[in-house]
Amino acid sequence: MGTHRTVRILGSAVLGATLGAAGLAAVRWGQQADDRVCGSSPDEFCMTLHPFEGMALWLALTLVGFWIGLWALRVRPLALSVPACVLAGVLVQMVWAQYVGLGWSWPHAAVCAAVPALLAAVLPARRT
Repeated sequence: MGTHRTVRILGSAVLGATLGAAGLAAVRWGQQADDRVCGSSPDEFCMTLHPFEGMALWLALTLVGFWIGLWALRVRPLALSVPACVLAGVLVQMVWAQYVGLGWSWPHAAVCAAVPALLAAVLPARRT
């Protein structure tokens, strides 16, 4: 395995773990903002847009982060790798939040890092 390929794989894994943690923080921010607003009146119906803003921020961070990160790491083709990473990130975050909660942990980072690293290992690098 060449040095450049190793850098692509490790860089993609770090990128996936970082974007997973950032996405989890964005969703947690939206939930905490909603709890602050609605927590003062638990007997009344309260619905805010904060959870949706957190999810929109998470999706924007994930899409832009993978697009720029995979482009910089020369993982090609972007038309395949970016949607695959975004969809895997969405699936991981949804399942993790449902069954484990919004707290960060090492298994979460490992799962978020797996798909970008596998794609970097399988897909060819851009030729320069």
